[in-house]
Amino acid sequence: MSGTRRRSLTAVIAVLTVAGPCPASAAARTAAPFALPDLTGRNVSLSSLHGHVVIVNFWATWCVPCMFEIPGLASFWRRHHDRCLEVLGIAEEFDDENVVARTASRLQTPYPVLLDDDGAVATRYRVPGYPYTAVIDGLGKLRRVFKGVVTEKELEAAVSPLLSRSAHACPAA
Repeated sequence: MSGTRRRSLTAVIAVLTVAGPCPASAAARTAAPFALPDLTGRNVSLSSLHGHVVIVNFWATWCVPCMFEIPGLASFWRRHHDRCLEVLGIAEEFDDENVVARTASRLQTPYPVLLDDDGAVATRYRVPGYPYTAVIDGLGKLRRVFKGVVTEKELEAAVSPLLSRSAHACPAA
């Protein structure tokens, strides 16, 4: 295979693995339920956010692209939190939770950061690497998956239609 064809094939594969959409249809699968402790020890469950659009972001403190992405997620949360949106940062840290807490503090993460110490939730979501972001609608259906860094613009396109559908019936979180 020529160098040009190999580079083209590599580019196509890279594009296909960056953002994998889940169809915004009735065929979307139900998101895997979970309950994990946050940095204060309080358990947070996906089911407690029924009626909210939930962005679940899997990340790790050693993941450089994750550090680049988190400020955008924080900005997106700040702009839309009052519209039935929640962001949950699930830290895949197998060492010390203090490292996660220091990193979340340094990045001024305003949304809950949960600890998936054994990686069980990441396994249920089939996380191939970090960062990995799942968008879940107010009915608990998985609507979109982003493999790699997701931008605020991409989130806006994926989440805005879901927010307009759920805003009138948003329960208190």
